[in-house]
Amino acid sequence: WSSLRGIRAPGTGIPGVVALGMRRRVDGWDFAALHGKGPAVRVDLDRPAHFGRLVVSVPDPEKTAAAIHAVTRV
Repeated sequence: WSSLRGIRAPGTGIPGVVALGMRRRVDGWDFAALHGKGPAVRVDLDRPAHFGRLVVSVPDPEKTAAAIHAVTRV
């Protein structure tokens, strides 16, 4: 939840419960799909990506991050 930036627009949000949708910031957009207080993964993207950051609830953030790194070679 601490990785969320901007205001939801459009989307659904109840702090600590659910954040689903796009988040508008002064310099762009982020996307969030968070549910509850469980683990999540944050992916910071470079331009020209539409979103600057993705924040998504996942059951195993370490495994998810490793899979992302393997595909993107970052």
